[in-house]
Amino acid sequence: MTALLDTARYAAANAQVHALYTRMIDPFLWRRLLDAPDVPTLAALLQQAGIGHDDGVRGEDVDAASLERRLWTRLATLAWKPARLLNGNARDLLQWYWRRFELDNLKTILRAVHYGKAWSTVAPILIDLAGHSALPWHTLAEAGSVSALIDRLPDGSYARALDHARERYQREQSLFVLEAALDLMYSRRLQKLIEALHGRDRREADAYLGFQLDAQTLLWAYRFRDYAHLSPEEILNYTLHQGLRVDAEVVRAIALGAPLAATVHTVWGDRLLDAAVAEAPESGDPLAALELACMRHVVGQATHARGGYPLHLGTLLAFLVLLQAETQDLIAIIEGCAVGWPPARIRPYLVEAWE
Repeated sequence: MTALLDTARYAAANAQVHALYTRMIDPFLWRRLLDAPDVPTLAALLQQAGIGHDDGVRGEDVDAASLERRLWTRLATLAWKPARLLNGNARDLLQWYWRRFELDNLKTILRAVHYGKAWSTVAPILIDLAGHSALPWHTLAEAGSVSALIDRLPDGSYARALDHARERYQREQSLFVLEAALDLMYSRRLQKLIEALHGRDRREADAYLGFQLDAQTLLWAYRFRDYAHLSPEEILNYTLHQGLRVDAEVVRAIALGAPLAATVHTVWGDRLLDAAVAEAPESGDPLAALELACMRHVVGQATHARGGYPLHLGTLLAFLVLLQAETQDLIAIIEGCAVGWPPARIRPYLVEAWE
């Protein structure tokens, strides 16, 4: 009976996802967006397609920041829908995966309180999570201090993670301590929720979310080492240690100086490494190139799964991956357009080809 109920729930969720795919951007519109001469034109094109619309605001009055916020809000709104039709461990996983939007808002509030910014300045840049998040954003933003903000948080994972980091924050006055604590808590719980699945659901969650956790851990470790110049002990403290392929041994090797190319070869082989080198943006940042290659890898999986057997978790995760890629590419176009880049200069930063 449980299997039959799960099948019925996946059927309902996949029907929802099939309908949501019709709200994604078609290739013709992508070409027009890339050719847009300015941000108001981009906003007008998106509004014509029913994306980024805000009643009473005309396309010519929209700036890049407000348009990007609308796109993140759209992403969060659409990403919530598949989970509500599921049950059990799969529902728990998708709902926690969605909490990344809530986590981003909480970090924004933390920064605002840390730097003494008023609610009126922070409210316009929050992702609108109305109806899906119970966190009291306005109350948190007016806490007056980071310690008071932590005390105002409802009991739960966020409050516990920040409370554990509170003493070090007060000693060092470093937001990094708080944000790293939140990120690590979020990643650990996501990993545990993946591990709670079985069979095909577990394999597909590993392929999409487990891979992303591995990539994130590896990138964090290198950035902590090369950009933040953290000690090996600190790098180990701020990273996940039980990923699919990136575990404590890999992180320790990175912390002690392992070169990027050798680590990527050990973890994923040469295919991903070659992609990162071949498709690197002109910035020449090898970590940015690897991050983009990892995103393209998981999007490739999602594109392949889109036309496959529908009654399983993988098709839902594929939709979420493709929706995230669409949003990130839209934002890359907006930011490139805002600084006057031509389409040829923007394209290398896009996750998908959109041809």
